Amino acid sequence: MNKLIFQSLASGSSGNCYYIGTSQMGLLIDAGISARTIKRRLDAIGVALENLWGILITHDHADHVRGVGTLAERYNIPVYSTQMVHMGMDRNYGLTPKVAPLNRRFVEKMKAFNIDNFHI
Repeated sequence: MNKLIFQSLASGSSGNCYYIGTSQMGLLIDAGISARTIKRRLDAIGVALENLWGILITHDHADHVRGVGTLAERYNIPVYSTQMVHMGMDRNYGLTPKVAPLNRRFVEKMKAFNIDNFHI
């Protein structure tokens, strides 16, 4: 049986990013640090970046989205958030590259949804 991992990869005004899942598959909650740092910190806990089901973005402040565009583009990872947050990321000048339309997944605020085996 795989153990559930909940790991803070970064927390604070300089960036927020959390991992929830197992050593085989899981999700990021926010990506407010560089893609390179996220990869390094996931490697340190035995999680491959290529095994992410997606990235959940809570809101569009830079300390929550800094690395999301690069992760989505480079690793073809879906990015889940509300339409308003996706629009905010489009306007965020600190976010380069932007999340490509093919990687965007829209969710509704306060409505449950599934990402593979996760019920959110």
